[in-house]
Amino acid sequence: MHCSCGKSLMNKVYVYGIALIFLTACTTVTKETQKVLPNETAQPEKIREDHIHTEDEKKSFEIFSEIFKITRSTRDRQSVLPRIEALYKQIIRNYPETPLAQESHWKLIRIYVNEYSPPDYEKAEMLYHDFLKTYHKSPLQSVVADTLGRSYVKHAEWSRLLTLCSPAYRGYIEKKITPQASLMFMYAEANYNLGKMEVAEKAYSTVSELFPELMVGKILS
Repeated sequence: MHCSCGKSLMNKVYVYGIALIFLTACTTVTKETQKVLPNETAQPEKIREDHIHTEDEKKSFEIFSEIFKITRSTRDRQSVLPRIEALYKQIIRNYPETPLAQESHWKLIRIYVNEYSPPDYEKAEMLYHDFLKTYHKSPLQSVVADTLGRSYVKHAEWSRLLTLCSPAYRGYIEKKITPQASLMFMYAEANYNLGKMEVAEKAYSTVSELFPELMVGKILS
């Protein structure tokens, strides 16, 4: 394929806005995932009495409840952010086998990419790799990856985005592992914005074939 692939891509209207809309659609959290995603701004639910919780789970819940109280105590979130970070790290460090330890990884990554200016990608990526290594079967993997990916798109960090998404793309191409739709699309976006037009067009076509019901599939068809 020659340079005409660049024109072909442009003719199909692969634009930055489409990426943001697609990412928003793909990062909708399922009901199953929501069950393990407590909201620090909402009153934590009481521990279920019909379920036997470990002592570590109870203690991690107590810390999460403290985060809730701190968050609700002020409108100046930046003033309490160091304390919130410290508490999430405490859960990760002291109670790594609890569901809230996985949640805490995600919450901290959100803080590093959304509440730091500029985003602290070194901290976020270090925590992300720790998350993957420790919780390689976690149901939160897609949510955590999307949080990073959306920030990379927002700040035009295309090389970082390519690094994030390449394993998902290779997994499908080499092993036919069912990929996460948003990661596959972001892989194409990263290559496109890095000027790798042939790779990008192939990736866009793959996304269109795998996920024809999604917006990007309709645009590519």
